[in-house]
Amino acid sequence: MTLGPHPTSGTSSVHSRPTPPRQRIGSRTTLGHDHTETLGTAHTLGVSLNELGEHSTARTLLDDTLTRQRTTLGPDHPHTLATTRALRWALDQLGKRPSEPQRSPRWRRAWDRR
Repeated sequence: MTLGPHPTSGTSSVHSRPTPPRQRIGSRTTLGHDHTETLGTAHTLGVSLNELGEHSTARTLLDDTLTRQRTTLGPDHPHTLATTRALRWALDQLGKRPSEPQRSPRWRRAWDRR
């Protein structure tokens, strides 16, 4: 039985499966470090690592992702703000008190939401 082309792979197999997040991070080499898909995957991986208790690794990845999102998407973009909240969560889990953010009111609201 054939379902038709898979939207991301172009294959027409029933057995097509989405690539797991850990493997998709390889998209950095294909799409670039600052591509929105790469940034989105890095954010998702950071949140997953945090949920698994890998807070230090999550912090490192989310911090890098946030820096790139600020440059690529802007400081007030919804994805940047979501990564801000995820980083805050990782820092909270590590017992680190982040310094008071010196950003826009919208950024501060996102930071304080967690």
